[in-house]
Amino acid sequence: MKSFAKNALLTVVSILVVLLVCEIGLRVGGYKVVTFYPVSAFHQFDPELGWTQIPHHEGLFQGREFTVNIKTNSHGFRDDEYPFTKPVGFKRVVVLGDSFTWGWGVEHEEIFCEVAERKLEGTEFLNLGQSSYGTTQEYLLLKKLGMQFSPDFTVLAFFPNDIMDNFGQNPKRPTFMGTSKNQAFFVRARKPRAENRSVWANT
Repeated sequence: MKSFAKNALLTVVSILVVLLVCEIGLRVGGYKVVTFYPVSAFHQFDPELGWTQIPHHEGLFQGREFTVNIKTNSHGFRDDEYPFTKPVGFKRVVVLGDSFTWGWGVEHEEIFCEVAERKLEGTEFLNLGQSSYGTTQEYLLLKKLGMQFSPDFTVLAFFPNDIMDNFGQNPKRPTFMGTSKNQAFFVRARKPRAENRSVWANT
Protein backbone atom coordinates (compact mmCIF):
# COMPACT_ATOMS: atom_id res chain seq x y z
CA MET A 1 0.00 0.00 0.00
CA LYS A 2 2.85 2.34 0.89
CA SER A 3 4.57 1.46 -2.37
CA PHE A 4 1.38 2.31 -4.34
CA ALA A 5 1.00 5.65 -2.54
CA LYS A 6 4.64 6.48 -3.18
CA ASN A 7 4.34 5.63 -6.89
CA ALA A 8 1.13 7.65 -7.22
CA LEU A 9 2.73 10.66 -5.54
CA LEU A 10 5.79 10.35 -7.77
CA THR A 11 3.56 10.24 -10.86
CA VAL A 12 1.61 13.35 -9.82
CA VAL A 13 4.78 15.27 -9.00
CA SER A 14 6.34 14.26 -12.34
CA ILE A 15 3.27 15.46 -14.26
CA LEU A 16 3.29 18.79 -12.40
CA VAL A 17 7.00 19.27 -13.11
CA VAL A 18 6.47 18.58 -16.84
CA LEU A 19 3.54 21.01 -16.98
CA LEU A 20 5.56 23.66 -15.17
CA VAL A 21 8.48 23.27 -17.58
CA CYS A 22 6.09 23.52 -20.56
CA GLU A 23 4.46 26.63 -19.09
CA ILE A 24 7.83 28.31 -18.55
CA GLY A 25 8.93 27.36 -22.05
CA LEU A 26 5.79 28.83 -23.64
CA ARG A 27 6.04 32.03 -21.64
CA VAL A 28 9.72 32.49 -22.47
CA GLY A 29 8.83 31.89 -26.12
CA GLY A 30 6.18 34.60 -25.95
CA TYR A 31 3.17 32.29 -26.24
CA LYS A 32 0.12 32.68 -24.04
CA VAL A 33 -3.08 30.66 -24.08
CA VAL A 34 -6.16 32.85 -24.10
CA THR A 35 -9.59 31.56 -23.19
CA PHE A 36 -11.63 34.77 -22.82
CA TYR A 37 -12.20 38.08 -24.59
CA PRO A 38 -12.21 40.99 -25.37
CA VAL A 39 -9.42 41.99 -22.96
CA SER A 40 -6.90 39.23 -22.66
CA ALA A 41 -3.25 38.52 -23.24
CA PHE A 42 -3.83 39.89 -26.76
CA HIS A 43 -5.64 43.09 -25.86
CA GLN A 44 -5.01 46.45 -24.24
CA PHE A 45 -7.18 49.29 -22.95
CA ASP A 46 -8.03 52.13 -25.32
CA PRO A 47 -9.95 55.16 -23.98
CA GLU A 48 -11.60 55.89 -27.34
CA LEU A 49 -12.38 52.34 -28.50
CA GLY A 50 -12.58 50.40 -25.21
CA TRP A 51 -9.92 47.88 -26.20
CA THR A 52 -7.60 47.10 -29.09
CA GLN A 53 -5.24 44.27 -29.84
CA ILE A 54 -1.59 44.65 -28.88
CA PRO A 55 0.60 45.35 -31.95
CA HIS A 56 3.25 42.80 -32.96
CA HIS A 57 1.88 40.17 -30.58
CA GLU A 58 1.68 36.43 -31.11
CA GLY A 59 0.23 33.55 -29.13
CA LEU A 60 -2.20 30.65 -29.03
CA PHE A 61 -5.93 31.24 -28.73
CA GLN A 62 -7.73 28.26 -27.27
CA GLY A 63 -11.43 27.49 -27.18
CA ARG A 64 -13.39 24.34 -26.39
CA GLU A 65 -13.08 23.01 -29.92
CA PHE A 66 -10.04 24.75 -31.36
CA THR A 67 -6.52 26.03 -30.82
CA VAL A 68 -5.31 28.60 -33.33
CA ASN A 69 -2.33 30.90 -33.66
CA ILE A 70 -2.95 34.63 -33.36
CA LYS A 71 -0.50 37.16 -34.75
CA THR A 72 -1.06 40.92 -35.04
CA ASN A 73 0.54 43.52 -37.29
CA SER A 74 1.97 46.92 -36.31
CA HIS A 75 -1.55 48.37 -35.96
CA GLY A 76 -2.76 45.53 -33.76
CA PHE A 77 -4.93 43.85 -36.40
CA ARG A 78 -4.97 40.14 -37.20
CA ASP A 79 -3.75 40.69 -40.73
CA ASP A 80 -0.70 41.17 -42.91
CA GLU A 81 1.19 44.45 -42.82
CA TYR A 82 -0.31 47.17 -45.03
CA PRO A 83 1.09 50.70 -45.46
CA PHE A 84 -1.30 53.64 -45.40
CA THR A 85 -0.37 54.37 -49.03
CA LYS A 86 -2.31 52.17 -51.44
CA PRO A 87 -0.27 50.46 -54.18
CA VAL A 88 -0.77 51.87 -57.66
CA GLY A 89 -3.35 49.92 -59.66
CA PHE A 90 -4.88 48.21 -56.62
CA LYS A 91 -8.32 48.49 -55.08
CA ARG A 92 -8.54 48.48 -51.31
CA VAL A 93 -11.37 47.27 -49.06
CA VAL A 94 -11.45 47.99 -45.33
CA VAL A 95 -13.48 45.36 -43.45
CA LEU A 96 -14.99 46.12 -40.04
CA GLY A 97 -16.68 43.63 -37.76
CA ASP A 98 -16.59 41.64 -34.54
CA SER A 99 -15.22 38.17 -33.78
CA PHE A 100 -16.57 36.71 -37.05
CA THR A 101 -14.39 39.14 -39.00
CA TRP A 102 -11.50 38.83 -36.56
CA GLY A 103 -11.43 35.09 -37.24
CA TRP A 104 -12.83 33.32 -34.18
CA GLY A 105 -11.62 29.72 -34.10
CA VAL A 106 -9.86 29.73 -37.48
CA GLU A 107 -6.31 30.21 -38.68
CA HIS A 108 -5.29 33.41 -40.40
CA GLU A 109 -5.47 32.05 -43.96
CA GLU A 110 -9.04 30.78 -43.32
CA ILE A 111 -10.50 34.20 -42.44
CA PHE A 112 -12.96 35.34 -45.13
CA CYS A 113 -10.93 38.50 -45.82
CA GLU A 114 -7.94 36.34 -46.74
CA VAL A 115 -10.09 34.06 -48.91
CA ALA A 116 -11.56 37.07 -50.74
CA GLU A 117 -8.11 38.58 -51.32
CA ARG A 118 -6.88 35.35 -52.90
CA LYS A 119 -9.94 35.20 -55.15
CA LEU A 120 -9.91 38.83 -56.32
CA GLU A 121 -6.62 39.78 -57.92
CA GLY A 122 -5.57 43.38 -57.53
CA THR A 123 -7.78 43.92 -54.47
CA GLU A 124 -6.54 44.24 -50.89
CA PHE A 125 -8.85 43.32 -48.02
CA LEU A 126 -7.74 44.94 -44.77
CA ASN A 127 -9.16 43.09 -41.78
CA LEU A 128 -9.91 45.56 -38.97
CA GLY A 129 -12.14 43.10 -37.10
CA GLN A 130 -12.04 43.17 -33.30
CA SER A 131 -13.64 40.65 -30.94
CA SER A 132 -16.85 41.84 -29.26
CA TYR A 133 -16.97 45.21 -31.01
CA GLY A 134 -20.34 46.88 -31.48
CA THR A 135 -21.19 49.24 -34.32
CA THR A 136 -20.24 52.27 -32.20
CA GLN A 137 -16.71 50.95 -31.78
CA GLU A 138 -16.52 49.94 -35.43
CA TYR A 139 -17.52 53.46 -36.50
CA LEU A 140 -14.95 55.03 -34.19
CA LEU A 141 -12.25 52.64 -35.44
CA LEU A 142 -13.04 53.53 -39.05
CA LYS A 143 -12.86 57.23 -38.21
CA LYS A 144 -9.69 56.93 -36.13
CA LEU A 145 -7.65 54.60 -38.31
CA GLY A 146 -9.59 52.91 -41.11
CA MET A 147 -9.87 55.94 -43.37
CA GLN A 148 -6.11 56.51 -43.18
CA PHE A 149 -5.74 53.44 -45.44
CA SER A 150 -7.62 55.27 -48.22
CA PRO A 151 -10.16 52.50 -48.89
CA ASP A 152 -12.12 52.36 -52.14
CA PHE A 153 -14.83 50.41 -50.31
CA THR A 154 -15.75 49.84 -46.68
CA VAL A 155 -17.50 46.63 -45.63
CA LEU A 156 -19.30 46.24 -42.30
CA ALA A 157 -19.73 42.58 -41.37
CA PHE A 158 -22.87 42.96 -39.27
CA PHE A 159 -24.41 40.61 -36.72
CA PRO A 160 -27.65 41.54 -34.85
CA ASN A 161 -26.04 41.62 -31.41
CA ASP A 162 -23.68 44.37 -32.62
CA ILE A 163 -26.51 46.89 -32.16
CA MET A 164 -27.25 45.68 -28.62
CA ASP A 165 -23.58 46.11 -27.74
CA ASN A 166 -24.07 49.87 -28.12
CA PHE A 167 -26.75 50.27 -25.45
CA GLY A 168 -26.41 50.79 -21.72
CA GLN A 169 -23.90 52.60 -19.57
CA ASN A 170 -21.19 50.00 -19.96
CA PRO A 171 -17.78 51.27 -18.78
CA LYS A 172 -16.07 48.67 -20.98
CA ARG A 173 -17.14 50.45 -24.14
CA PRO A 174 -17.46 54.00 -25.47
CA THR A 175 -21.12 54.98 -25.25
CA PHE A 176 -23.01 56.72 -28.05
CA MET A 177 -24.83 59.73 -26.58
CA GLY A 178 -26.51 61.20 -29.67
CA THR A 179 -25.91 63.74 -32.42
CA SER A 180 -25.97 67.50 -32.72
CA LYS A 181 -25.25 69.58 -35.84
CA ASN A 182 -24.20 66.46 -37.75
CA GLN A 183 -21.68 65.57 -35.01
CA ALA A 184 -21.81 62.31 -33.05
CA PHE A 185 -21.02 62.39 -29.33
CA PHE A 186 -19.59 59.55 -27.25
CA VAL A 187 -18.57 58.93 -23.65
CA ARG A 188 -15.05 57.50 -23.53
CA ALA A 189 -14.45 54.03 -22.06
CA ARG A 190 -13.23 53.83 -18.45
CA LYS A 191 -9.95 52.12 -17.72
CA PRO A 192 -10.54 49.04 -15.53
CA ARG A 193 -8.83 48.71 -12.19
CA ALA A 194 -6.16 46.02 -12.18
CA GLU A 195 -8.06 43.88 -9.69
CA ASN A 196 -11.17 43.92 -11.90
CA ARG A 197 -9.34 43.19 -15.18
CA SER A 198 -10.57 39.60 -15.52
CA VAL A 199 -14.19 40.64 -14.80
CA TRP A 200 -13.95 43.53 -17.26
CA ALA A 201 -12.62 41.09 -19.86
CA ASN A 202 -15.81 39.03 -20.07
CA THR A 203 -18.69 40.47 -22.05
